Amino acid sequence: MNLTITPRHARTALVGIRGCVGVGALFAPSATGKLMGIDAEENPAAPYLARLFGVRELFMVAPFALGASDDVIDFTLRCGVAVDSVDALAAVAAGVTKSLPTQAAVMAGLVATAAAGLGAFACTEL
Repeated sequence: MNLTITPRHARTALVGIRGCVGVGALFAPSATGKLMGIDAEENPAAPYLARLFGVRELFMVAPFALGASDDVIDFTLRCGVAVDSVDALAAVAAGVTKSLPTQAAVMAGLVATAAAGLGAFACTEL
């Protein structure tokens, strides 16, 4: 069996992941944070920050969902790679400074790195 992943598949996966994470963070911020190893009871500001993150994710999905032009899609994908790369660096900084538990920092870093990779691969089709 030959499974070939194309840049279009990467784009579809990235949009789906962003959409799910965005909806989860916006409407169930404590549960979404818990999946990432962040305890809302320990940090009462976490749900607020999760909602900000959720809106950002949905904003990056909007051009795909609304059928934007190829130029806007291209720009959104490239900006997403930059955003995800900075997220990965922020996760490393949070782990080093212990502002996030190690497990949460590693999870956040891995997710951000995977998203940056998917986005970069998706850009190869443009």
